[in-house]
Amino acid sequence: MEEYPSKEKLILLVNSLCKLQDKILSVKGMPKHIQQPIADKVEPLKAPMFFLWEKLGYGSPTELSPRGINGYWMASFQTSPPDFLSECIQQLRTLEIPINEYDGGIDLQKSLINFYSDLQEMYCD
Repeated sequence: MEEYPSKEKLILLVNSLCKLQDKILSVKGMPKHIQQPIADKVEPLKAPMFFLWEKLGYGSPTELSPRGINGYWMASFQTSPPDFLSECIQQLRTLEIPINEYDGGIDLQKSLINFYSDLQEMYCD
């Protein structure tokens, strides 16, 4: 990552993940007890964006997303960013998070993998 992502890029990624969660939760005919755990798997993917948002002084977390981020995922990311990013990439590549099943999901999957890979490079340099 030659330069840090812009505010707009972080907002776009987080909003895309929130929309994905909404789509998962709105699937007709799927029981809520099945939908919710799938939507919850998307939540940790937001932690790197919230971390950068704060680190770069772009504003408060609610300016990035009114939904905010679970403190557990932020702490997990901060404990070992390279491992956390590797796990995000792995989950996306193995389709553990069924992102590609939703409209626009394949493009989002590629964008996220690129984002996490670029961020990972920063930690390795």
